[in-house]
Amino acid sequence: ATDKPQNRSQNSNLITCATINRMSTSGERVSFRSYKAAVLILSVLGLVSTILLNEDVIAFSNDYMEDSRIMRVLRKAKPQRIDLIWLLGYPGAGSEQVIRGVEFATLSSMATNYGHKMDTKDRNTHVKKYTSVLLQKAWYRSGPFKHNVDYDIKSDAVLVKTYCTGYCLIHNEEDNTCSRKGFIRSLMILGNFWNACAKGRSYKPNRNQRTKSTKAYWKNRVRRVVVLVRDPVDIVISRYAYHTRKMGMKPTKVGFFDFCEGFSNKWGNVKEIKAKKKLGWLGLEYEGVPCYPEFFRIVAWYNNVYHIASKRDSIMIRYEDLEGNLKGGMSKILNFVGLKKENENDYLPMNDVVPQHWLSKEEKKLIGAFMKTLARSGPMFPAYFDRYF
Repeated sequence: ATDKPQNRSQNSNLITCATINRMSTSGERVSFRSYKAAVLILSVLGLVSTILLNEDVIAFSNDYMEDSRIMRVLRKAKPQRIDLIWLLGYPGAGSEQVIRGVEFATLSSMATNYGHKMDTKDRNTHVKKYTSVLLQKAWYRSGPFKHNVDYDIKSDAVLVKTYCTGYCLIHNEEDNTCSRKGFIRSLMILGNFWNACAKGRSYKPNRNQRTKSTKAYWKNRVRRVVVLVRDPVDIVISRYAYHTRKMGMKPTKVGFFDFCEGFSNKWGNVKEIKAKKKLGWLGLEYEGVPCYPEFFRIVAWYNNVYHIASKRDSIMIRYEDLEGNLKGGMSKILNFVGLKKENENDYLPMNDVVPQHWLSKEEKKLIGAFMKTLARSGPMFPAYFDRYF
């Protein structure tokens, strides 16, 4: 009789342990199922967000891309993305003339990274007059911008004017200063240069009339580039002439050499140039080279451009070839971009004429040797500048 209570107690303990084990196993199953459901939901949300941000990340088949309900919804939500094609020309190489020529031929606006400067169809540039208009806000929220106020954007691809970095000469047009960073520092690192190619300025009329720098837009989206090359001597003289006219003066030969002397004194001893001058093995001869810091920058600038262009579908256009064969040169650009000539009038001529006789043959020879030494044995100089020296 005394054993029965003990047996009952033991049996109840066994039943309790079994029940706990079943509950634990059931709880693990429920927890695992919930975990699987959560992972599945997060995966679907991640997939949808990835598609919304970048539909090219996932390599769907063409059939699926056409038939997918998701993609049909996305197409309704966003317009077709406009293809950006950088026009890479150093300031003074003729980018402004090329952009205007393309707009005049196609009767369509191209694009620019500099929204505070907008053209009208009479081919006048207006600085800080019109509110910057984003080219395609649905895809590019920080630029580029429409280049021409009066023309609509009628194509699926546009040329984008960008000077990347190194635009300021003596001072910039915003606050009359030109820092070492703006002048040369960003030129010396390819990553910084490439990032600067996708940045610019915007403008919205306000009380203090200030422009605003923009963040870099999707530079990885730029898969095609047009490289604009010009005789470096013409580039430097053109920049001097533009700067002088902005100051309300007339460009002259004497004024050019005075300008170059002041320019070399101001920028000749910045860290990046001074370091090259100290390299005895490089043998850099800069004495007798007018405006040599500017030729230094041209070499650094086009070295970066050559690297960017070599990784993308690209063409190279010479300003001199546009002067000599305007129709052939402009047709080459339009075909590359995928544009058609809509204007019945002839193409606009390149009108930036500079006086070559200001520099002697010896001075040009020194400039060529200076630039070639900086470029060393790289492929850029033979591809772009051998023709001129």
